[in-house]
Amino acid sequence: MNPSEFDFLYDPKKNSSAAFMGFPPLKLSAKPLPLKEGSQKIGSFEVNAWYAPGHSIGSTIIQIGDCLFTGDVLFAGSIGRTDLATGNADQMRQSLNYLKDLTKNYEVYPGHGPATTLDYEKAHNPYLIYSLI
Repeated sequence: MNPSEFDFLYDPKKNSSAAFMGFPPLKLSAKPLPLKEGSQKIGSFEVNAWYAPGHSIGSTIIQIGDCLFTGDVLFAGSIGRTDLATGNADQMRQSLNYLKDLTKNYEVYPGHGPATTLDYEKAHNPYLIYSLI
């Protein structure tokens, strides 16, 4: 995971588990490994990672082949919230501009909801068309 969010694993306010009343905070013993920006091999996959803060400080887009895993940066027809812990509208705008500048029509797999394509989002997603944030 993005090293900027290692502390999210242990902080119920940052990882939003505090919002689920009645559930005790998680006690994790996991030791996360840093996902570095750029190209790297993870198992048998060639992975490119781009830090894309905005939804959160550690938001990261992962490209494997013709697929983009955008997490909560880009959804089909929308984007992730920027009003949660470490969210930032200006950083989100920069991350969306980065996506708009990509010329390949990637398949997009968001953190929530249906898959889409980058060209479709460039043509129909109001956050990519009108820079609403």
